[in-house]
Amino acid sequence: MPSKKTGGTGKLKVHRKAYTNKKGVKVKATTFEIKDRGNKGRGPKVIPKLEAGDLTQYGYHADKETEVRHKALAEAVREFGPTSVALKLNALYVLNKNTHPDTAETYTEDREWIDSTYKV
Repeated sequence: MPSKKTGGTGKLKVHRKAYTNKKGVKVKATTFEIKDRGNKGRGPKVIPKLEAGDLTQYGYHADKETEVRHKALAEAVREFGPTSVALKLNALYVLNKNTHPDTAETYTEDREWIDSTYKV
């Protein structure tokens, strides 16, 4: 039974295919709406949008030394806040985890540093 969300009504449009039951009675195809019983807040998972240079303008690059990266992140935290910077690092991790796993690991370590330093 495929279903499709109708615009803003909180209902699902369901299409049921025609079938024949065990007694041999043919049931026609029909389309109807039902109340959406899904959990709230379980929409699509979206990576936050990254602007080019959000972290590099403060001197952050994954291939630099730990102290230099942390200093650059501290400046970015002053501008964007710790939660925003942690989300940016997490997005960079997600985008690089399959293609550049070593770089992705650096992003994870830096995100954990922000979490522990700023109690995010």
